[in-house]
Amino acid sequence: MFSKVILFILIALFICLPIVCIERNVVFPDVTVTFAKQFKYKLELKVHKWGRGNIHAMTCDKYDYYHSDWLFVNTLSGRIDSNQMMINKVSGNENNTLGVYSTYRGYIEITGNKLSVNIEFPSYADGVHLDRWWPYEFNGQYELRYDTTLSNIRNSK
Repeated sequence: MFSKVILFILIALFICLPIVCIERNVVFPDVTVTFAKQFKYKLELKVHKWGRGNIHAMTCDKYDYYHSDWLFVNTLSGRIDSNQMMINKVSGNENNTLGVYSTYRGYIEITGNKLSVNIEFPSYADGVHLDRWWPYEFNGQYELRYDTTLSNIRNSK
């Protein structure tokens, strides 16, 4: 009898938790441009994430946080291919290699104060062999917002 109750509870959890675990993302419509060191410029793509639940920890706790990815580039005009930039998901410090993506393809394009992001990341079916390419969560169109220290660049665009 006891094992049937436990089995029922486990089945109910595995059915209900994925339904309760919901995440919502709102990507900011503008990208902040600041100076960098190794590369000339740093573009900050921001997202607000909130939701409930952690399927891995089997909890239904609420969470609410802001996250940024940083693109490091040497120019603020034209098409910039993936081999001419660096993407860091963890830190806005270009010397911090934690969170730097090593494999991706695509490009970004900057025209005036508009940024277009079109990047894909690999997915490996068995951890070794490439299965397919996934679109980057920040793909889309953005307005560039220049930091005040970049006012001379902003005015020349």
